Amino acid sequence: MKKYKLTNQFILWREKKLYRIKSLISFDDVKEGELGGYIENENNLSQEGKCWVFNNAKIFENARIFGNARISDYAQISGNAMIYDYSLVYGNAQVYGGTEIRRNAQVYDNARVYGKTIISSYARINGNSKICGDVEVSSYAHINENAYVKNREDMLVIGEIGSRNDFITFFKSKDNKILVSCGCFSGNIKKFKKAVKKTKTRIKYKKVYLVAIKLAELQIEC
Repeated sequence: MKKYKLTNQFILWREKKLYRIKSLISFDDVKEGELGGYIENENNLSQEGKCWVFNNAKIFENARIFGNARISDYAQISGNAMIYDYSLVYGNAQVYGGTEIRRNAQVYDNARVYGKTIISSYARINGNSKICGDVEVSSYAHINENAYVKNREDMLVIGEIGSRNDFITFFKSKDNKILVSCGCFSGNIKKFKKAVKKTKTRIKYKKVYLVAIKLAELQIEC
């Protein structure tokens, strides 16, 4: 049994006709008769699972959404991209090329992910980040702000470390600096180093963070 159909409502987008979808059954938080986003054809969105396209999101070309993935807001998925498992893409994010988003990963805000990139295992990509090339981002990594990651040496994820068992993500920015995302901290590596030295925590944890910073400076060339 099909869970959705293509309606007669359509838009022209990048020289393609995209049709708004309509739910034929109720599942999860989608109600029977509810209108969804836009797809080019039924190959773009699986009739199985709880995957869905909401709002004004657009799926076209050979892109595929399946499993329990959710695409919403004004997100665009195209090329040969695949979004699956419980992954989310929303905001104004764009995913294209041969990208795979899987294993509960999230891409949102104005992020752009393309090339042969793989985003997986609870990783989050947001802000104005640009991730491209042959790169895999996983293991609770969080890349944000104006990141520009185009190869594996442009980032480093370390964890679990510290008193809160955090994951630290170091990554290159568009203006050729090393940025850091760790817990509630988001900023450049110099500010992170100062914050570590000032924080009131065990000497052991400070040393571990400082070693992580040194590794990032060796790994990421700026």
